[in-house]
Amino acid sequence: MKEGSSHEKNDQFVTSLIHEIRNPLATIKLAVEVLQNISTDHTQKRYLEMIMKSNERVNDIITHALASFQHEINVLREYPLHQLVEEVLNANADRFFLSHVKITKNYTRFASAVLVNQKEIKTALTNIIINAIESLPVSGGELIITTIADDGKCTLVIEDNGTGIEKEHLNNIFRAYFTTKPKGVGLGLPVTL
Repeated sequence: MKEGSSHEKNDQFVTSLIHEIRNPLATIKLAVEVLQNISTDHTQKRYLEMIMKSNERVNDIITHALASFQHEINVLREYPLHQLVEEVLNANADRFFLSHVKITKNYTRFASAVLVNQKEIKTALTNIIINAIESLPVSGGELIITTIADDGKCTLVIEDNGTGIEKEHLNNIFRAYFTTKPKGVGLGLPVTL
């Protein structure tokens, strides 16, 4: 088989797979919308909102994957650092609620805009935060977000009071498909690079 035709088949497979995933997502969205319209229970409505947000997140990830796969140009733009962090935290608010995680913010008053690809940096930050949450204790879990501005540079620090990473694994944490989680995939941290 010619190399060109092999790549073409792979391209077609990935594109059709992405489109196939979107079909059940659309069905989930419609079903949740119907349930939201008929539900009168406040708690039930909150969980339906969580399902809807997660559904939208998966759809965004797929859209981003398709754009990257089709070699869409990654445009860097200035984006306010604190707004970026707040949008990521808001997108994960349901996860914090379900895991009983306390968020502590130590924001500098002097943070400026940062030059980033908005979608990619949000994906990276989300993966870091999810890894942090998964390491937290069942109760008393805390995520600490700190921003520092110094000499025209902005630094974002994400800390947690979780179990941490064992020393023997530190050299592998950014290696694709490396994971210590029973159901992990090992792509959360590698995509942050």
